[in-house]
Amino acid sequence: MLDVLVSGATVYDGTGSDPVIADIGIKGDTITDYATTDRIPPEKAREVVNAEGFAVAPGFIDLHQHCDFTIQGNPDAPSQISQGVTTVLTGNCGSSPFPATSLKVSADSWAHLSPEFIEDHPSASGFMDTVSKCQPEINVAFQVGLSSVRRMAMGDAARPANDVEIAEMKRQIDVAAEAGVRGFSTGLIYAPGAYAPPHEVRELVRHASSHKLLYSTHMRDEGDGLRTSIQESIEAVGHVGKLEISHLKSSGKNNHGKMRSALEQIEHARSEGVDVTCDVYPYMASSTTLTSLFPDWSLDEGRTALPRRCANPKERTRIREHLREIFATSTAPNEIVIAKVSDEGPGGFEWAVGNDLGTVAERLACDPEEAAIVLIEHHAGGVGMIQYSMSEDDVREALQYTHASIASDGHVLADHGPGHPHPRNFGTFTRVLGNYVREEKVLNLTDAIRKMTSLPASRLNLDDRGVIANGKKADLVVFDPESVDSLSTWKNPWQLSKGIRAVLVNGTFALRDGHFLRGRAGRVI
Repeated sequence: MLDVLVSGATVYDGTGSDPVIADIGIKGDTITDYATTDRIPPEKAREVVNAEGFAVAPGFIDLHQHCDFTIQGNPDAPSQISQGVTTVLTGNCGSSPFPATSLKVSADSWAHLSPEFIEDHPSASGFMDTVSKCQPEINVAFQVGLSSVRRMAMGDAARPANDVEIAEMKRQIDVAAEAGVRGFSTGLIYAPGAYAPPHEVRELVRHASSHKLLYSTHMRDEGDGLRTSIQESIEAVGHVGKLEISHLKSSGKNNHGKMRSALEQIEHARSEGVDVTCDVYPYMASSTTLTSLFPDWSLDEGRTALPRRCANPKERTRIREHLREIFATSTAPNEIVIAKVSDEGPGGFEWAVGNDLGTVAERLACDPEEAAIVLIEHHAGGVGMIQYSMSEDDVREALQYTHASIASDGHVLADHGPGHPHPRNFGTFTRVLGNYVREEKVLNLTDAIRKMTSLPASRLNLDDRGVIANGKKADLVVFDPESVDSLSTWKNPWQLSKGIRAVLVNGTFALRDGHFLRGRAGRVI
């Protein structure tokens, strides 16, 4: 007797093959009867999903998530289930919560990710155990980040690591690998990871590769120095590991139109035997912390010390000059929207959330450079932003690249809350299916699903997921290709996707007939 039968579906198996009409039989957490010729009688299953007229695909896999900071507080993950996402890879951009002296330190360091921790277990094994005990709705894989291991070895020091410190960072990577992380990540625009020179990054990446860990990188420069940063990433991994270039973009108005050159550079490296791929989200705006616009040297004592540095007249002047250059050459103040402010510090600028920096400056009767500094001062450096810095043509070009996975760079798992988060948290995968497949035909449905399933699974060596076949885990999404879409907008982001009819995670319903069921069958993998 089958536990679940998905009957009469148009199956996109994740491999890129043409769809077929098939029945899918599930026992426990595994696909056991994938029938593409003979039908499976309904009486052979305890539960039957009539999927005639709907598409069925492997559960979507998000290679670039930051929800390791939020899943303990939101294990139901409605923002993901409503998109058909069943597996996420966390710990990106060098910013894993572990290792740390305490999770409060991690929360203080990455306040823009709205951390929610229920137990203070700041080791890889302890953190992963806590997530497992939360019984998450989705499968969660982890990476360990450069900024985290560097902070454990040498604090926020703005200098290259010495031999002793590099040895300690390698030891921290060893501990995380033993606990079961699947990757090592860097965020080379974020302190303290930004202080690591290329030779230090290379040594740590090669060490992580000895554990068969994926190397995911938010590169040092996604704008004027894009090609140089791609080359640095390629040289770091060489021919000994697997490289994932995170959220590939050509950022800043001076760099629009450079995506094709970047993809050609990646393809050339592949032709020479480098195992490199990338991921991309389907939006022209990024989202990160406002402090990423500040000069690296200003963060060498950490995010919470930045307001004190801004109070120094000489340092304030240097910061203003740096910001003025960015606003003139890369992203204008009216292209930066305040997404979140921390409740730390004296506060008072909650009204700025949802407004662009130019508007904030007008209200404060000051220039944008001063407005950015004032926000940082009043909210202890904890200010999140949305930054409109890419071109639509470049986004489309990246989406079409054969070796580009779809990934969100999100962190919000809830369906409501404070702030003004990026729509990618709620609609990355459904926006691709609705806008870029159905409406604009930038991708066909078969290839889009491959980019959401088997391609990201292959980067993580997930041999049991990402494809519909006998013996694979029963992570499945049933959706209507004619109606699936993102509803989240820039003005009203807190909206879940539409068109997803059913989601199974490890053979258990998380969503059925459009209604959440809270199956809690997700796992740490």
